[in-house]
Amino acid sequence: MTVVIPHSLSEFVSALVASGEYSDENALICDLLRKEQIRRERESVDAKLIESLDGPEATEMTAQDWNEIRAEVERRYALRNGATP
Repeated sequence: MTVVIPHSLSEFVSALVASGEYSDENALICDLLRKEQIRRERESVDAKLIESLDGPEATEMTAQDWNEIRAEVERRYALRNGATP
């Protein structure tokens, strides 16, 4: 992959590498891409949280709800560990 950037950004990249903050240009680009990936994932989660706030009112969890959740977790655990549910 080849990336072409303006001279002003090239100077900025060189300064960051020269400062010792990054070992080389590749490390800088990888770090920036990871940060962008995390930012987008957070943005997606935030949007889902906001969407859920606009949804129906939450109800209190019942003993039956917890039993169903527990049974589902046990079923998935058994499947993951090679047992049949």
